[in-house]
Amino acid sequence: MSTINWNKVIEFAWRIFVFIVAVAIIVIVSTNWNRWDGAEGFHSGVKRFGSKFNFGDHAAIGLQLGKSRQHEVALRIEHFSNAGIEHPNPGENFLQLRYSHKF
Repeated sequence: MSTINWNKVIEFAWRIFVFIVAVAIIVIVSTNWNRWDGAEGFHSGVKRFGSKFNFGDHAAIGLQLGKSRQHEVALRIEHFSNAGIEHPNPGENFLQLRYSHKF
């Protein structure tokens, strides 16, 4: 019975793959500020936010692949809300699987 040399596997993975970890917080000023259902606020078509100032939290993990690191695959989680500075504040959450290719 053969055993797996995990040190060699990890060493190989670090040579072939580049692991990506990203975290960001952004501020969004909405220009789509108008009346909707009789109340002012930004609306996404389904939800209404009470402020034109919103914030986004993003976190991602992924890999760069290929000889020239031309492929990238990442799993990203995002949350948008106005941080409770105005009401309503329904928030929006997104889960994305992203692929990109560098030419």
